[in-house]
Amino acid sequence: MHRPRRLLARLASLAAVAALLLVAFRASAEASPHSADGAYGRLDGDLLLGADATVTLGEDGGAVGARVVATYLTMVGLYAAYDEGVGAAEQPLVRRFAGGIGVRPLFLGRFVSDLERGPALLDLWLDSFGLELGAFVGWREHEGCHGACRVDGLEVAGTMTLPLLSRVSGPSLGLRAGARAPLGGEATDLGPEGFLTLSLGYQALVATGLVDSAR
Repeated sequence: MHRPRRLLARLASLAAVAALLLVAFRASAEASPHSADGAYGRLDGDLLLGADATVTLGEDGGAVGARVVATYLTMVGLYAAYDEGVGAAEQPLVRRFAGGIGVRPLFLGRFVSDLERGPALLDLWLDSFGLELGAFVGWREHEGCHGACRVDGLEVAGTMTLPLLSRVSGPSLGLRAGARAPLGGEATDLGPEGFLTLSLGYQALVATGLVDSAR
């Protein structure tokens, strides 16, 4: 039980250091053509699509997986994720599916208040802070079941994304920290647990025409 927590703390420290180093590095890089307007390409479309490869550490062990996100106007969206348990032979997590909604409320307020003044990576990083609420269904090895027990519940997480270029579209690093609370299923004696997810992926802004059609 203590080993995953120690790994979680170390991974969080490394992620924070890596984020700071990347911000400092990109702040000194050549500015993007979109930097002048403070939008960094976010006005070129209305739907931000992202796909990530993920590594998760939690009290139920480690997992690798994938995650897709669709965010409208870079502020409100949906996500879906899949995790597969990896590691030691006694790894309790078999697999887990999750999905829900997310909000990134900072961009609009900062943009209309003329606070998007660079560096580009700093603005994009600050605007990426968000909150997600969703549900999950998973299967875990548990002594109360024959084989893997099904566990259903809710999850809540804080998120951030650090683009690796000075614009919203392109490769990115992500960090997601939160908690899951089992509410049903076969293993009824399980309690809430924390988790930390690191991701590497790509996001792209596309124009769907929804904003224009609403005028």
